[in-house]
Amino acid sequence: RQKNVRLDVSIMLVNMIQSLGFYINYYHSQKTQIVVFNNFTLFLIINYC
Repeated sequence: RQKNVRLDVSIMLVNMIQSLGFYINYYHSQKTQIVVFNNFTLFLIINYC
């Protein structure tokens, strides 16, 4: 049950970070930034799951 809570929190964080990344990417119109954010979310998923 503890692991499920942690998974929910990490998914929530990933969603927040991704939407932030998309916003930053849209605002600056640079494709590189979204790649960095996606790699960072992958890193988070691997560490917390």
